[in-house]
Amino acid sequence: MSGHRGLFVMNRLRRLRLSAESGQGLVELLIALTVLAVGIGATLTLFADSLIGQQHAAREGTALTVADRQMETFRSMPYSCISSTFSMPSGCIAYSGFPNPYASSQTTSSSDSPDHRLYDVTTRITAAAGSTYQVEITVTQHGSSQILAQETSDFSSAGQSAGG
Repeated sequence: MSGHRGLFVMNRLRRLRLSAESGQGLVELLIALTVLAVGIGATLTLFADSLIGQQHAAREGTALTVADRQMETFRSMPYSCISSTFSMPSGCIAYSGFPNPYASSQTTSSSDSPDHRLYDVTTRITAAAGSTYQVEITVTQHGSSQILAQETSDFSSAGQSAGG
C-alpha cells in the first residue's frame, strides 16, 4: 500500500506545482507580445522617417536641377546680354517661359520640373568689381520661404563664367 501512497503523493505534488504555475504562460505571452509590438513600432517609425527624408532629398535634387537650368541660360548668353536691371539689351535673344534670364522672379510650371511640382525661382544679379556680374539663383518650393537650392556664379567680359 505504501507504493500506492507514494504514487498518490507524487500526483498530488505534480498537481500543486501545475496549479502554482497556472497563468504563468499567459504572462510570458503578454511580455513577448509587448516586446514584439515595441519592435514593430520602432521599425515603422524608421520607415516613416526614411520616407520623409527621401521625399525631402528628392525636392532638393529637383530644385538643384531647376537652379542649374536657370544658370545655364546665363552661361549660354553673350556677356553683353546680361543685365542687372533684368531688361533685355538690344540684339539679344528674347526668352519666354522658364528659364528666363530677364525675369527676377518666376514660377516653374509643372512641366518645367522633373517631379512636376511648382518652384519659385529668384534671380539676383549684382555688379561686382570691374566688369563682372554675380548671378545668384535661389529656388524655393512654390508658396514656401524655405530655400531648397542656391547657386552663384560670376560672369566677366574676359570670360563668360569667371569662377562659378
